[in-house]
Amino acid sequence: MMKLDGIDLPPVISFDVGAEDVSMPSSKGSYFVSEQSRQVAVLFLQQYLSIYDSEDRQPLLDAYHDSAVLSMSVSFAPGQAATGAGRLDAYMKDSRNLKRVGDTQLRIRMLHQGKVDIVAFLAKLPRTTHDSTSLIIDIPIFSAHLMQASVTGIFRERAERSSPLRWFQRVFIIVPQASGGFCIVNEQLHISNATTEQLKSAFKGVEPAPAALESVVAPAMGPSVNETIVDPVLRQQMIQSFAEQSGMNADWSIKCLEENGWDFDRAAYVFSELKRTNSIPPEAFMK
Repeated sequence: MMKLDGIDLPPVISFDVGAEDVSMPSSKGSYFVSEQSRQVAVLFLQQYLSIYDSEDRQPLLDAYHDSAVLSMSVSFAPGQAATGAGRLDAYMKDSRNLKRVGDTQLRIRMLHQGKVDIVAFLAKLPRTTHDSTSLIIDIPIFSAHLMQASVTGIFRERAERSSPLRWFQRVFIIVPQASGGFCIVNEQLHISNATTEQLKSAFKGVEPAPAALESVVAPAMGPSVNETIVDPVLRQQMIQSFAEQSGMNADWSIKCLEENGWDFDRAAYVFSELKRTNSIPPEAFMK
């Protein structure tokens, strides 16, 4: 019997729970509210991560709305050491973690507003390589006017000798653009250190995320995602992106995509092979 100030306390209320009932549920993979949301998300993230993992992040200006807002927060999981490679110094000074930043005016100043400010901030962050196999993408909201996407995974900082691995979550609010394609109007970026379990499974001989993203989140069975694309907005974005990356005009970009079943990666591979052998006629590059 427990006592408080000499007074007997009532018995502690407890529950008889078997060991089999207290195990955590198994983790799930990516979730897409619809097939079309998966198509849009995969294509968008392929393009976004390929630029983010490159040496020049300035092209990300096209990914953000003129009035977009971005915030970044940094935290440490329980038991993680904030020493050595785990210090997260490159991010901590810009962390808008509301548990640490109590000043209202400072919270406002730490928001990055407008695509120029956002991309200038992202360009200062360490250069990265994302692990495609670690990516989990959740699309709980998708409509003709708005999409919410949550992406989590592991990335490596390439410039550091010790190549520290970080865990991240990016929550995007994405809307269609009047000129075609999509843009980000709001992003929340959260960075922490990878856990011990994540370190064991990260970067096990797989290629970086942009090239492998499709195979990671695609269904195990069924047709290729691009063979079933019917959304005209998504097709227009693919055409625009393919034209920009290949240097070809829109007509030849459409021709290449159509002949490869609207599979962006396959069309890019075929283009590279034809260009290597000088098999593409000059008119394909006439704008």
